[in-house]
Amino acid sequence: MKKKYADRLELEIHTNDSAKAKDFRILSSTSVFFENAALPLATATDKALLDAFLSEKL
Repeated sequence: MKKKYADRLELEIHTNDSAKAKDFRILSSTSVFFENAALPLATATDKALLDAFLSEKL
């Protein structure tokens, strides 16, 4: 996804205890946010679903 959407997507990776994560309710070790909204885990971990989501939003 990073390669495909590089010109339209800013990727940040943070640990659950980072300052950036403190404002979010994180319930699992894998959490993906888009425009400050959590994506469903099934979407975040499935390449085809995430690609479809990003192609609609970007």
